[in-house]
Amino acid sequence: MNQLDGIRVLVVDDEDELREIFVDEFRSVGAVVFEARQGVEAMEVLRREKIDVVLSDVRMPGGDGISLMKNIDKEIRPKPLMFLCSGFSQHSSDEMKAIGVLEIFGKPFDWDMILSAIQKALNQAS
Repeated sequence: MNQLDGIRVLVVDDEDELREIFVDEFRSVGAVVFEARQGVEAMEVLRREKIDVVLSDVRMPGGDGISLMKNIDKEIRPKPLMFLCSGFSQHSSDEMKAIGVLEIFGKPFDWDMILSAIQKALNQAS
């Protein structure tokens, strides 16, 4: 049995290669994966599909990750578990927690750390 069997994950990143790496990693652990290039596209997916986990880049044209997380917090129910991935950390963890972001992962990312944090959050949510 894979670690995220059946968990519905949305990966949001404007960098095609990085987004594909995440998509492949999530699929390898059994997740059902959706993808978007930026926040506006991600909101379309979220309105259409029940998503359990969102992993988004912070800086993207056409809808950045912070705005995406704020929009999810305001209008998507049930709210998915939300995580950010960024090479920049000008946002405080308190600020992010206030809008529902569970953790911000740095780039380059550590897949095992991301997977562990998502599993822990899923276990706490169930």
